[in-house]
Amino acid sequence: MFRDKISFKSASLSLAVLLFPFEAWSVPNISSLSQAIVSQGQSVTASGNGFGVKTKAAPLRFETWGKNNAGKTAQEASSGWWRDGANTLWPRVTSQNTRIPGQDVLDASIHPSTHSLSEGSESRTFYKDNAGFAETHKSYLNFWLYTDFSDSPLNENINTQLKFIHMPTQVLAAWPWGYASYVLPSRNMSFWENDAPQNSQIMVSVYTPKPVTLNGTVFRNDLASSVNIFKSQGWYNIQMQLDQGTAGVENGGEKLCIVGPGYSKYGVWKTLNKSVVPVSPSWVAGQGTSPSAVWYDGKRYAARSNSIKDPNVPPDQNTDDWHEVRSSDYIDAVAFWFWSQKRGNNHWTPTGSYKAGAKVDYSTKAYVCTGDVLSTVTPDMDPGHWSKVFDYPWPSSTIKLHLDSMYIDNSFARVEIGDKPVYDNCAHREIQIPTAWSDGSVTFSVNKGSFPQGAQAYLYIVDEGDNVNANGYPLSFAASASAAAPAKPRNLRVK
Repeated sequence: MFRDKISFKSASLSLAVLLFPFEAWSVPNISSLSQAIVSQGQSVTASGNGFGVKTKAAPLRFETWGKNNAGKTAQEASSGWWRDGANTLWPRVTSQNTRIPGQDVLDASIHPSTHSLSEGSESRTFYKDNAGFAETHKSYLNFWLYTDFSDSPLNENINTQLKFIHMPTQVLAAWPWGYASYVLPSRNMSFWENDAPQNSQIMVSVYTPKPVTLNGTVFRNDLASSVNIFKSQGWYNIQMQLDQGTAGVENGGEKLCIVGPGYSKYGVWKTLNKSVVPVSPSWVAGQGTSPSAVWYDGKRYAARSNSIKDPNVPPDQNTDDWHEVRSSDYIDAVAFWFWSQKRGNNHWTPTGSYKAGAKVDYSTKAYVCTGDVLSTVTPDMDPGHWSKVFDYPWPSSTIKLHLDSMYIDNSFARVEIGDKPVYDNCAHREIQIPTAWSDGSVTFSVNKGSFPQGAQAYLYIVDEGDNVNANGYPLSFAASASAAAPAKPRNLRVK
């Protein structure tokens, strides 16, 4: 049985979201390790059985943003693997606030906007189209995200949304609105932080034409406490894995594991036997309201809007209403789209009952309530109960966001190093970089991540069916970078 709700414990600095496949495989068993004391970048081989098959050992991409790349965009720093969004507000590499000493991170911070209504910030975007997910109908993302709301003086009592992941069929650069747009279906992830922390949630939303049976998912903080899901300052490890199955068939699914600041282990949510992506319908003449995509004469077309101006003109002759897109219904792109907003219920209303400390906006100004009041007089005319904080721009949506160690793949088979001897009890896991894979042997390049030198840790191998050696194989990180293995001999001559 899979749990249908999240259960959290306290104390950790990482958050992970995992979406997994669900085939039946034997459980991996690690019998030996070529090196018990390991260091960053070292090649290590795990021997055993039941590791299964991983056709391409290496991931599609492992992005660390390098060193001395400060100021470069994601596209520049990755030599073009990522593509920058169409606007000029691109995330850029920085050497500030790094997770790992000496390793740059990508700064995607969102700055204050001039909007006084619910739209609360500019957006920063980079993406990978034609990523390779459609090849296997699977996608796996593992990355680290740093958030910091402390620059906002109004970061309490504010309902805020942070959008940051889109996984669409395709990304269209600068079409049709002058910036990158997404061809449906798409699964999106966002954080919602409410003024009452126990109502905060992480949401996976669905922008997908029906019928599909894998709907959106909401994760709430089950503890009625002051712990926030994502406003706590720090690094979060986020992992996302999705099995698309077969288009139109209920054989896909997802699994999500979450642990964040204030929590000690992952909560788990899992669903099986769901249809994840639909089969786009064939174009029908006379249909004025359009599905998001249709098939016509062996090609797939995306609608430019919900209303079709010339419903009787075939898509290949009607570029005003249709745009030819990739001939696949499957998700095959990922976009990191950082955008936040403060919700409209922060506006002062004449019928509102406000407690001291409540913060509202009114007439392009921000006010704080200085005494409990059943508000019938506008804040600017009621100095006995309201004090102006400042004029707009209102920085309630100001968020510092940094990205690090981004692992992208179309296989779920992977290697991880965790901090606990039991996989389900881990509060910190670092993805490893496999270089060779067979059923009885896996070789990987060590990614120490943020584990400290000398730390005790445990090795886990996860196969394509989400089976893992439940008890980790012990290893430790070298006390120094040079202590893991003897140095290579120099000036060696063989006679």
